[in-house]
Amino acid sequence: MLVVGKLNSFHALSLKLFSIMNTELVVLVKNLFTTKLSVTFVIIFLLLGGIAVFVWQVNRTVTPDFVSDEAQTNQEATPEDDFSQDVLVALPVPEAPRLIAGTMEAQVANLQKLAMVWGFTKYTHLVFLAGERCWDEELLGLIPIVRFAAPEDVNDILYNWFVGLGDAGHDNSGSVFLLARTNEFLSGQYFLALTDFLNTSDDVAWLSRVSIATEASYHTIGLRVDKDYFEVFVDNAESFSWLYSLEIVDKGYLRHLTDMNWLTCELFLGSSIVAVFSQFNETPVVDRARAPVSFNIIGNSNFSNQSLHTNMDFQDAGYRLLGLFRLWNALKYFSPYIDIIDGDWNEILLKYIPIMLEGDDRLSYELTLMALASHLHDAHVFFSSTLGSNRHNRFDSIFGRFAPPVILTEAEGHLVVFEQIYLPYYEHRLLPGDVVLRVNDVDIDDVAADMLQYISYPNEEKALFYLEWYLVLRQHSPDVPMKLDILRDDVKITLEVETIDRREHGMMTFIPEPPATAYERLENNIGLINPSTRIQEKCIQHIMQYFYDTSGLIVDLRQYPHTSIFQLAGYLIEEPKHFVSVSTPSQSVPGVFIDLIRDYSGGMRETHTYLYQNNVVILMNEGSMSRGEHAVMSLRNGSNVTVMGSNSIGANGNVVSLPLPGRVTMNFSGLGIFTPDGNQTQRVGLSPDIYINRTIAGIRDGRDELLEAAVEFLMGNPFQR
Repeated sequence: MLVVGKLNSFHALSLKLFSIMNTELVVLVKNLFTTKLSVTFVIIFLLLGGIAVFVWQVNRTVTPDFVSDEAQTNQEATPEDDFSQDVLVALPVPEAPRLIAGTMEAQVANLQKLAMVWGFTKYTHLVFLAGERCWDEELLGLIPIVRFAAPEDVNDILYNWFVGLGDAGHDNSGSVFLLARTNEFLSGQYFLALTDFLNTSDDVAWLSRVSIATEASYHTIGLRVDKDYFEVFVDNAESFSWLYSLEIVDKGYLRHLTDMNWLTCELFLGSSIVAVFSQFNETPVVDRARAPVSFNIIGNSNFSNQSLHTNMDFQDAGYRLLGLFRLWNALKYFSPYIDIIDGDWNEILLKYIPIMLEGDDRLSYELTLMALASHLHDAHVFFSSTLGSNRHNRFDSIFGRFAPPVILTEAEGHLVVFEQIYLPYYEHRLLPGDVVLRVNDVDIDDVAADMLQYISYPNEEKALFYLEWYLVLRQHSPDVPMKLDILRDDVKITLEVETIDRREHGMMTFIPEPPATAYERLENNIGLINPSTRIQEKCIQHIMQYFYDTSGLIVDLRQYPHTSIFQLAGYLIEEPKHFVSVSTPSQSVPGVFIDLIRDYSGGMRETHTYLYQNNVVILMNEGSMSRGEHAVMSLRNGSNVTVMGSNSIGANGNVVSLPLPGRVTMNFSGLGIFTPDGNQTQRVGLSPDIYINRTIAGIRDGRDELLEAAVEFLMGNPFQR
């Protein structure tokens, strides 16, 4: 390992000393001793000389691989006698001490390497893709062997295991993989027709050297072409476009999200396994009916072949690690946002291996999985269980299930009481607008931090909002009141508040009721659409007929909308307009995503539609999530549309479910969603055109400040708080 340091005058001194020593070293040493100079002086002189030799040799011969080309060029161009410039030199750093077999440090390092090799092999090796061997059984057999092995033996163990699986199907060196885009939706009939055409084209020799690769979703298909015929294929492909509308796509559409350099690092894996891994180009073509991952028609991942291991023993270290490694690898290769996490995914695995090994029950197992997934900061992450366990059950065990029946929200950076839940027998002491400061003598920030370590929330700004869903005000006992320190009208007061058992009242969490009506006409002839699931498929047509003569329109996308809301674009956008780019996982190379799908909004009006001419306001805040964000992106393409509110949550892209051992299932975002310009929406959310944030005073007064601001905007008046 090398580090870079700077050397100025010392570099000059080293060269001078080396020059002296190179010509007069023997004579000088002899004279020093014969003139009876002190032994100390001799030792110092020799040490300086040795340092000079070392520095000169390193500076002359070694260039760190992370020094820029420009810096390297400057080094080579610098005269040795020009000592006014800073010169980069490589200084050695002592190697880490050798790990001792059986120690926890060695076990963790061994298991991390096993997780990485097994995960890559699981998703690329022919024997697993074809379902000929059980990937879980292979791992469970390897764990005790690798865990306690001498670290220097692990690479050989993994190599022998890998080659023992048989032909990996990795060697595609004789062909070239390329992507093609088609105007035809890749239905089963289209796919079979194209395959049949390629297989029976004996009259066109170069077509017989083309085969369907594993990419086949939506409007994208992968082809593999013999190298000798590649140029001929590219030159002639357009001549057949009339039949199948194929367009060769540049590989610039591929996003490499996962660092795969470790596959070719001999220092990490050893030369033997690197030699076989280096053959990997793309996964072999195979029927994925029994594979660990398959892909649906739009290209999203499907992990349904992975076992839940319903009879798992939660004390079994092997099964606990199986759950950890399965989750870690699935996110590594099939999360479209793994490149924007905070921290290094490999290092995060190292952190959670010993934590998983320390536990011996169901709760510790599930909490470790939740804590690992929290690093993804994907608001779509959600854990459930066929045993009825869910995020609230787990939090019940840790933090208690007794809470005051109030709805909380974020305002002005604080956790604030938003609304009381009516219960006929309950006397409320908390009021809307109360700011929570402490819970049972614990600062609310510390309470929040304890919970947030298990929650995959997008960013710090959205953290308090997420706590609304997890009932942050909890305790274990119903027999004593909850002590709350609050701020009310700028006065700090302490309350003792009775709690209720959330489970006895059927409450997963305390959330506001949806609007009573799907649409209504407000004062000043302004139409309001509440696009919740109450809206039916043909309801948009009826609503827009009713709102034909309104002076303005408000669409409240703080709610989770029904899919029919996308029909509204036909009334707002005259011509089809690109509103979102979709990134799908590569079926050929795990860890790679393909940016080829574009969605358009508007322009497809049926006979009953019309182009709404007046101004439209979309309401958005942190409650706008997933489909709601997609709807905002679609509808804001209208030239008369203004988005008001605050940033959305930042969780978009179809959800995929990952089965985990112990009857646990984890959801996460499976498709990447980006703006037409390719900008990120995940974690950061969408930005409004006009920012309107809720205030504590507004909550206290029971006002919907954002809706009020939208009405004032449509009336042409400035909004007054």
